[in-house]
Amino acid sequence: MDNNQLFEAAKAMFLQGRTKADITDVLITNGIPKEEANTMATNAYLAVRDQYVANQERLQASQAEEGGSGVPSWAIYIGILVLINLLSAMFNWGFWIY
Repeated sequence: MDNNQLFEAAKAMFLQGRTKADITDVLITNGIPKEEANTMATNAYLAVRDQYVANQERLQASQAEEGGSGVPSWAIYIGILVLINLLSAMFNWGFWIY
């Protein structure tokens, strides 16, 4: 395997939950010198972390673009119940919604 393939494999191992020490050992087993393996594992971690941060920012931006009133639906539901009960009391409609 060349260095690019090993780097991609290291990123995939981080995504699978492997530790940096495990990944460094795998890289050393594949013929990468210890210092270079350590650097490659660190860079793979940083690449995965940066990709995760970018995805989170993209997700937050898309949620912000979707808009909405910003009021949770349960608050709207409770507000409607209170309004109906107030109207029922004011106009003697004879029913209550609990």
